[in-house]
Amino acid sequence: MPKLNRPLVYLFDGDGPLLNSAEPALAALNQVLESFDLKPLDIDTWRERQNPNLKRFYESLGVPANDVNEAINRYRAYFDGMKFMVTEPAEVTSALKLLRSRRIGVVTSMSRKSWEGYSRRFGFDDFIGVAVTRDDCDEQKPSPVPLYVAMEKLGIQKKKVRAHEVRGIMVGDSVTDIVAGHAAGLETAAIVYEGSYSNRERLLAKQPTYLIPHIGVVANRMALRGSRQHYEKNNTA
Repeated sequence: MPKLNRPLVYLFDGDGPLLNSAEPALAALNQVLESFDLKPLDIDTWRERQNPNLKRFYESLGVPANDVNEAINRYRAYFDGMKFMVTEPAEVTSALKLLRSRRIGVVTSMSRKSWEGYSRRFGFDDFIGVAVTRDDCDEQKPSPVPLYVAMEKLGIQKKKVRAHEVRGIMVGDSVTDIVAGHAAGLETAAIVYEGSYSNRERLLAKQPTYLIPHIGVVANRMALRGSRQHYEKNNTA
């Protein structure tokens, strides 16, 4: 196995790695489904049905095509009323403290207003250099473009970013995070834990560089190396 160099850039998804938001997200979605007289989902089914294409996602759940935009707006309104349920995973602050000498960014599909609210609430402003939200980029994950934007905002030369010459890692708990990270030329760390947005099987199918149980592993080079060795050992044909 090649030498494990410490990444220069660490990019994190907001929901999942930095925020325990799966419970209110599922509750908000089920309110939307019930408002359309559709059957609510359990958490396992929800994880299996995740789709970055929201139109296809809602249609697959039975929402009429003409009502998808309304469903999305209802979801955001319902979730906004449940923000008090969002918590911070136990390992986040300690991991960010250990990484504070690195260039740290967030790439999230949430709005700028929502991210800034969470960042103030949990003190992320002290550690995270930039955040790219859905309001800051025309493209969203799984496209690599928002990751490019984040790295450029962190001071990495554009030509290096676009040529995939940046030593970095994308940390997330959804398929879109892993796909976007690979497409941007970065290593990827898939987090699988009780509050994850995607299940283990779907994440493994995208072949992340590392498979880890919590964000604390990312800040520990030996633990990260161990997760890679374990992952490779258990996924060799």
